[in-house]
Amino acid sequence: PHGVLVAHLEEHTSRVTRLASIPDTSLMASTSTDGTLRIWDLAKIESGKNNFAHRARQVYDRHVPLDGLAASSHNNILACAARDGSISVLDIEKQGEDKVTSGRSISTEEGSPVDMVFCDLGHTPLLLYCTSFGHIVGWDPRLRASEGHAFSFRLGLRHGLTTAMSVATEETWVAAGTSSGVVSVWDLRFKLQVNANSFETTARS
Repeated sequence: PHGVLVAHLEEHTSRVTRLASIPDTSLMASTSTDGTLRIWDLAKIESGKNNFAHRARQVYDRHVPLDGLAASSHNNILACAARDGSISVLDIEKQGEDKVTSGRSISTEEGSPVDMVFCDLGHTPLLLYCTSFGHIVGWDPRLRASEGHAFSFRLGLRHGLTTAMSVATEETWVAAGTSSGVVSVWDLRFKLQVNANSFETTARS
């Protein structure tokens, strides 16, 4: 089947960094280096019934470039990571300042945020994020920043900067890849590293 172009969404004024569909809705979120997180209603965009269809339904302006985005299946919760090291968790059903339900800051020693994903199989969402300096953190957004986090793993800089992260669908393991071609895997049930594979230079792109 061939796709049909429905619309160009042109409200962002700088590079779009992440896109995420919001589970069980027709909504999509986008982040940009212009500092905004925007929520789009794709059902209205596809119908094109009014002149406002191609406008964002909601805009959250952090005034700092945004590089990370994750959507939870629990109650329309989003998380975004800013270039200043801050992470914000938002309830898109709330308005104004009440929209931000929790937040925390990543220290310069941890590096900048690289990737983030919600683990949603439990009763409450758990945000998993990794940083460029090899920190992988599981954080319960219900906790205050001063209360720490649920767990953390350390990849270390000897393998290079962390560049990517993936979590298994059944949330039993998390893997992280580095700039030197190393992929490390941790068992989320026992909180243990189970494997680390290094790829030859000729295999790297």
